[in-house]
Amino acid sequence: MLDLKDRGILMVDRIQIPRSINAEYMQFFKGLAEVFQEMFAEVSYEEILMPLKISNHDTIQKVFNKYKDRLVKRRVSFKMSPSYCHFESMASQSDRDYYRLCTKGRHA
Repeated sequence: MLDLKDRGILMVDRIQIPRSINAEYMQFFKGLAEVFQEMFAEVSYEEILMPLKISNHDTIQKVFNKYKDRLVKRRVSFKMSPSYCHFESMASQSDRDYYRLCTKGRHA
């Protein structure tokens, strides 16, 4: 999770799950939004965003590809910083599209 609270944003960089885990993740992102809201209840943010490419786990990415169509797409511009290259969700572009997983107190 990247802390961009100065912009009202928490951003998921990547979801890391071993590929060896083979399970169904039908409600994965709904549950993830609930967990994040509980985890960050005391944090000052407006929305939690996710990039288009979220995981190298094929099943998670496939589920997200279907789920993201229900989410609001949002373009975010960043002043590129040398430290951004360490985060896949932000590297190489100053303008990117993200998907709003949830807003504080509500699921997207």
